[in-house]
Amino acid sequence: MKRVLIADGSVAFRKLLADHLHGRPDVELAGRASTGRLALAQLRFKRPEILMLALDLAELDLKEVGAALAEGGTPVKVVAVAAQDGLTPAQSAAARSLGAAEVLARPKTAPEEARFLERLDRILGTVAGPTRAPGPASTPAGARPAPGPVSVVAIGLSTGGPHALMALIPKLPKDLGVPVLIVQHMPSGFTTNLAASLDRASALQVTEAKDGDPLEGNRVYLAPGGLQMKVVRAGGAVRVALVDDPPENHCRPAADYMFRSVADVYGQRGLGVIMTGMGEDGAKGLGAMHRSGAWVLGQDQASCTVYGMPMRAAEAGVVDQVVSLNDMAEQIVRRVRRRA
Repeated sequence: MKRVLIADGSVAFRKLLADHLHGRPDVELAGRASTGRLALAQLRFKRPEILMLALDLAELDLKEVGAALAEGGTPVKVVAVAAQDGLTPAQSAAARSLGAAEVLARPKTAPEEARFLERLDRILGTVAGPTRAPGPASTPAGARPAPGPVSVVAIGLSTGGPHALMALIPKLPKDLGVPVLIVQHMPSGFTTNLAASLDRASALQVTEAKDGDPLEGNRVYLAPGGLQMKVVRAGGAVRVALVDDPPENHCRPAADYMFRSVADVYGQRGLGVIMTGMGEDGAKGLGAMHRSGAWVLGQDQASCTVYGMPMRAAEAGVVDQVVSLNDMAEQIVRRVRRRA
């Protein structure tokens, strides 16, 4: 299986490539990045065999990617993508400095698109995937084996969050089996109505969390606006605690605050999810979950209203899997029901 990372500033072109690669049984899409900074984060963690890199990204970004490739222990074949009008002298120099094995021009028309994909297929056919048997010994450097059973799902989001939640929560099955915690950036008074709307549309019971609520499977707990929400273990049971602690990242509730508590209480049995939103809330708390062994899903740029919070988490290297909004419920269920 050949792992491919796409780094290109065009949403449409990233989608074209991703859709095409999904149709190849010998290729795994390691990730998609819209900037060099995001590509760096995924290069270091995902360790792809092939990097499809747009040469019209910022010059500084290209230099940083080139330095990372030179320092990395895993060989990466670079397939450079030039602008539609062809290689500029600066892009030609960048392609040489990156050691690009191939340079393809971004297609303008449908016939050019077909020829581009045919040539890409030929290139992919010349790259050998990993030959070692699967297992811990063959895990690429920087990657982590997927953890075992999940006992709680923790979700953080902000701008565009209500729409995203309405697209996600109603898709979760009534027998999910674990509690779901949500921090949505909202002021006091607004979260009550959001919880009620989600509850009407969902098979799971959705409520605005109350201090002391016991965490139960098949229930969704939405943090109330104006308070910080965490989970605490007392007497063998896990409960919600609502406190008037200071804002974090100018937010109360804050995703970082909740994620840290999930890391403390559940360790590797937590599942972190970071979704659409402005700012960087969630990245540090997910870092705590990541270090504890928990798995982290991040919403992809194409389906975010604002690609801020997931981007910061990805840049920090704490996102294990990038998922579209349409696929997020399926991936959550798959992780929850995973047995190891």
